[in-house]
Amino acid sequence: MEHQNSDMLQNARVQKILEEVPLLFRKFSPDDIRAFILCGELEEYRHGDVIVSENDGLIEYGCLITEGSASLYREDVYFGTLKPGNFLGETFLFRKIIPAGTLVASESTAVIKFDRKEVLQFFETRPDRLFKLFIVNLLELQNQKLIQAGKKILYIHKKLMQNSQID
Repeated sequence: MEHQNSDMLQNARVQKILEEVPLLFRKFSPDDIRAFILCGELEEYRHGDVIVSENDGLIEYGCLITEGSASLYREDVYFGTLKPGNFLGETFLFRKIIPAGTLVASESTAVIKFDRKEVLQFFETRPDRLFKLFIVNLLELQNQKLIQAGKKILYIHKKLMQNSQID
């Protein structure tokens, strides 16, 4: 893993996020997106590197995938793949969180980790409207994940029902 400095706005991996704005920054101005990104730290991982471990205990950061992809596991069960623009840790602003699972780089992957304190300090210097937009975006991200989880549960339930009818 390699840490980058505040020149990260010039980094090609970050430029992709600025060009294809993820839901996390919906309705943010380009200047606000750039300023917010500088609250984070760009980290690069190789295939197989652990980005976040479910055994890390309580954490105070959220992760935005900027390039590559990462697989999410919980107790060695695959839950899904995060791609550029995906965010993990939607509740990091509200409290310390237990990681949703172990996030492993599936290939060369770049992630911006946003520390809770840095992000809260950022919003103290911005209009309240921007903070409200961010919270709405976080809630929308969480809602999308809940919808996906519901679909997976329904699929598993149907498979179990089919298997029980076969026996």
